[in-house]
Amino acid sequence: MYLPSLLRGPDGAATAEYRPDGMFADEVPGTAGLDVRLLAGGQTIEFCSTPPLGVPLEVTRTVNGVDWKGSDGGEFLLITVSKTYRVTGSVTLAIVTERFIVR
Repeated sequence: MYLPSLLRGPDGAATAEYRPDGMFADEVPGTAGLDVRLLAGGQTIEFCSTPPLGVPLEVTRTVNGVDWKGSDGGEFLLITVSKTYRVTGSVTLAIVTERFIVR
């Protein structure tokens, strides 16, 4: 879980780059600028390779699903996002699947 936490958000982020709920503005694709709150809804990590030291890394985000949950006025969205961490243009290091509760 250390790799995804390190790569979460830009280095030296300014206050404006955070959402009111404390997540980075681009944490969940499609929610920037919306008056909603995001909560962590679970995470799985598949480690694929050992990360090399001193090599630039890249992350690709993909929205896998958006589902309505709850009932009787307690409805919320559950957004599932996959993040693939790679050595730039090369080896896959980890695939992180995260679920976010959107209220």
